[in-house]
Amino acid sequence: MTARRFWVALGLVVAAAAGVRIAFTATVDPHAHCAPDPAIDRALAARHIPAKERCLTDALAYHLLGDNLARGRGYIRPFDDAILHIARPTAEYPPLYPAVIAAVDKVGIHGIDAQQLVLGPLIGGIATLLIGLLGRALGGNAVGLAAAVVAAVHPMLLGADALLMTEGLFVALAAAVLLVALAMQARPNHRRAAILGALLALGALCRADALVWIPVVVIALWIAMPGTGRGRAAYALTVVVTSALVLTPWTVRNAAHFHSFVAVSNNLGTVLAGANCDLTYSGPTLGAWRSTFVPGRPHGTECFPGFAIDAPGFDEASAANAARRDGLHYARHHTGRLPIVAVARVARTFGLWPHPGEQVDLAVLEGRSRRAEWLGTLLEWPLLVLGAFGLWARRRDRRILVVLAAPVAVAVTTLATYGNPRFRSGAEPAIIVLAALGAAAVIEGARGRRRPHDPETLPSPVSGAGA
Repeated sequence: MTARRFWVALGLVVAAAAGVRIAFTATVDPHAHCAPDPAIDRALAARHIPAKERCLTDALAYHLLGDNLARGRGYIRPFDDAILHIARPTAEYPPLYPAVIAAVDKVGIHGIDAQQLVLGPLIGGIATLLIGLLGRALGGNAVGLAAAVVAAVHPMLLGADALLMTEGLFVALAAAVLLVALAMQARPNHRRAAILGALLALGALCRADALVWIPVVVIALWIAMPGTGRGRAAYALTVVVTSALVLTPWTVRNAAHFHSFVAVSNNLGTVLAGANCDLTYSGPTLGAWRSTFVPGRPHGTECFPGFAIDAPGFDEASAANAARRDGLHYARHHTGRLPIVAVARVARTFGLWPHPGEQVDLAVLEGRSRRAEWLGTLLEWPLLVLGAFGLWARRRDRRILVVLAAPVAVAVTTLATYGNPRFRSGAEPAIIVLAALGAAAVIEGARGRRRPHDPETLPSPVSGAGA
């Protein structure tokens, strides 16, 4: 396939990816249907939130955050504002995706449905393009197109793009990080290192757990890059310093509002409190995240009980720090369970345990489509198998070390927090490309077995019949 044909075909696949997302969003309702209670329902209705979307999900939080930014009301806690009419600063959600929503809102696209129909196809198309280029960089035109086709129709990616959630944007950022890291591995220079550092910081501003990517990608490049130790150290320093510079304005803003160090997000406390408790250290939700949350009325101590947002003088950072201490205290006093909890966390994230039905049920609680989650889980298993073939086929290619940084970072994040298939989003570009490489290796091996032997290499009938 010529380069021109590749670009034409890739453009068609990207256009198809956008079209599929429009069709999916228009025909498959990705939202849960609920009204938390009458008072909250009335409060959200006053903000012109449709009845079907009045669940206290992250998707609604991102929409409200973006709406507040677009209206010049600042970066404030969305549900405190919508329910209690109290404007409080927040760093619970990293700012990048709400800023994207605010930009769309500013140009006149205000409603949730309209924002989904614009952002899903746009971000999904970009992610498909980048995954195709990543596959081409590693395996050539055919592998690139195969990877792009899978990215265009993967139900997990469709579901993420259809919701106003960070996973779709993070898939695109993860693919961009891997592309630049591969270029850095091939021809290292400080310009590429600075671009890589900036992309890694943007990833962290999209999802706070992506902070883990910075050391993981730097270590992978350190091993895979040519050159002396001093040269590699200089490039690593450029990546880290650039990431820090991009993150600094947001960190300074947080310090000004909370009078404490918050690098990206206050969400770690919530995560640790809900991931380290009786319900997640044994039983059917082993390795998952649970809460005893009742909106506005925390109760119980089993898992994360929610924040007392109606308490006078509520402070997000202080409440998050208290939740973080509770989670760490529980983990320290149950270290004997940590090995099995860790295995369960990773198995949940990669769709290997306990069974797909339970994970799908948990995903639906977040507002995701049940059908898309089922289909995405069933597709992920053969992708993982083919990805293992691709990894084996390219085991001597040092560039694979760079690509493996993505699933390693996801695994590290999962081990430190809890298991959830949506955490896998950052690893999806790598999984898809490795699967395309594996499929190419399987096809090539099958062709080799079917290819007739060269007659010149066969033994002579005379010599074969001799004594």
